[in-house]
Amino acid sequence: MDLSSPECLERVELYRGRWLTLSKVVFKNRRGGMETGEMVSRVKRSPSPCPAQWTDSRTRGCEGVTCILTLSSPGERYLVLISEYRYPVQGIVLSFIEGLVDPGDTGIEDSALREVQEETGIEASPIHVDRAVSPPRTVYVDSWKSDETSCAVIVNVPIGEKRAEDILGAQALEGEEDIRVEIFPGLGKKGFYQSVMDRCDLNGWTLTADVMAYLQGLEMANVIKGIK
Repeated sequence: MDLSSPECLERVELYRGRWLTLSKVVFKNRRGGMETGEMVSRVKRSPSPCPAQWTDSRTRGCEGVTCILTLSSPGERYLVLISEYRYPVQGIVLSFIEGLVDPGDTGIEDSALREVQEETGIEASPIHVDRAVSPPRTVYVDSWKSDETSCAVIVNVPIGEKRAEDILGAQALEGEEDIRVEIFPGLGKKGFYQSVMDRCDLNGWTLTADVMAYLQGLEMANVIKGIK
């Protein structure tokens, strides 16, 4: 099949709110046909929160950050998530720590560490960023309906002999935010996936797709290693 180069031909804004815009899009598909669709975007901020002088081209232009935060102590590892009421689904949703890049951030790792501090009160530093496992890279959050971008940063904070709950500090939330920190022990051990599912069922929580994919990935790794 002789495929054409797809391209967006026209984009007309239909609605602009505080956080999002809705647009109508006319585009050419790979078969050369014309189609129309709708898409949402974040309202662009000025000045740009992700400056061109960021040295890592893989994260330049990114709008948001997701932080996969773990804690480690002798013989135990914890996954730190947050729970928050999300009005589109009318319920409490369990998610990774996440937020928008701020104009003063010096890089995507700086954005991640700032979000950890704001949403959990945990003081993490650049030495806690796991760069070997997952170098940050800009990805689309949901390319079917949005051009919103984000990066994932993995952070592990050693806590020594302290209880995980004891390292939580004062949150620095915006006025409308109501974020609760949820700590899950047993990360990497047999039964961790089910323990998270059980706690969600007990509290009536649902999960974001990236958290579920992460948990299922851990479960698949356990199956492969034969420790399920």
